[in-house]
Amino acid sequence: MISRRNHFRRIVGAAPALILLPALAATPVTSAESHELLALGAELEAAALRLADAKQAKAEARARCEVIAPSLPDELILRRDEK
Repeated sequence: MISRRNHFRRIVGAAPALILLPALAATPVTSAESHELLALGAELEAAALRLADAKQAKAEARARCEVIAPSLPDELILRRDEK
């Protein structure tokens, strides 16, 4: 049940965090942190590219397989209503 009291508790509880957000955004990043973050960003970008390449390769392999795969006989296919 939502009451005014609970609603105001949530607002008052979140207020200190909302006040700190602009202060955190304005703080400068030290050079050691930024080098580490830049290196991590480069690693993540490379990993994202590898993932996209892997997804593309999987889609191509699936398409090749569907072309050459033999069709199944109807007696081997179990329909949902036949369970």
